[in-house]
Amino acid sequence: YLAKIDDDITAPPRAWDILRGIILHERVTNECLIGGIMMSTHRTKPRLSVKGKTPNGIQTITPVKGRHWKGSKKLFGYMAQWDVTDFADIGCTLYRRDLFEKDCMPDENLFVGGIGLDLVLQGKKHGYDFAVCFNPRCTHVNRDCHSKKYGRVRTSKETYIKSTLHFHKKWGVVPLPLAKVAGLLSEDGRINL
Repeated sequence: YLAKIDDDITAPPRAWDILRGIILHERVTNECLIGGIMMSTHRTKPRLSVKGKTPNGIQTITPVKGRHWKGSKKLFGYMAQWDVTDFADIGCTLYRRDLFEKDCMPDENLFVGGIGLDLVLQGKKHGYDFAVCFNPRCTHVNRDCHSKKYGRVRTSKETYIKSTLHFHKKWGVVPLPLAKVAGLLSEDGRINL
């Protein structure tokens, strides 16, 4: 396993054990191979990916609220609850080692936008599913941890434009939220690459 946690996230006790327990539970009960499971914060929503096309013919992926199925199990003193979804971000996530052994690796060209979805799409090519744990949850303390320099990187339109273009080149689709933040989505629904 690889445990990944951002510097602005605090996890509850036994978080990694709980996430590992969910991965193992899904393998046995639903014959589901979870490649990665994220421990949510209060802002996280279960997401499914819907494919679409803009009026000018650009293929898109749009996140919508939803899940494939819901799971629960008593683990380490918590009544753990999770959703198997189409998306798990990387804030506080436990990944199976074999996901990376299949050359599914985070793409540093997408560090600021699209990195989580990119890793999910890589894993899905190898039969992995992804999940989000909603109980217990992490705490997101982003306002306490970021410098002004980090804020400038996170709000740079140029960075988001580069991420959008790279994602499109790599996958042939554009995540609609990424195009919107990059300023590439026009009011009539076209994406101008």
